[in-house]
Amino acid sequence: MDHTVPLEDERGVDRAAVRELLRMTPAERVDRLIQVVATWNAMHDSAGAAARPNA
Repeated sequence: MDHTVPLEDERGVDRAAVRELLRMTPAERVDRLIQVVATWNAMHDSAGAAARPNA
């Protein structure tokens, strides 16, 4: 019998990541969100620059 805890729930959500977020203070969560948004913005800017033809 397998008694291991699944890493993901039925929706594919990473349980370890959720637990990590829940252990953070609200201020730590805000800092993490700011980091994630900055990364997404950098990716978006890079993708936009790559899509534009050279002038």
